[in-house]
Amino acid sequence: MKEKSYLGLLENLSFKVGCMYLSDLRYNENLYNIQHELRSIDPNIYSLKEWNDAVNYITGERYEFDNVNEALDFLISI
Repeated sequence: MKEKSYLGLLENLSFKVGCMYLSDLRYNENLYNIQHELRSIDPNIYSLKEWNDAVNYITGERYEFDNVNEALDFLISI
């Protein structure tokens, strides 16, 4: 059974990284901490739409992935 998170992916990352505002996730100086936190997240807790939205929000560019692992790998590798 999948564990359900009460926070969305972006909200969870923002909390774990220590951002005061969700928009702080867009700052390059937070990318290392975001990538670190992503390594400890079960990607299947969140929907593909949430992953695609997170990639688009964090990067400021439009991407569309076919599965959650692709989106996770992309965020960890940028």
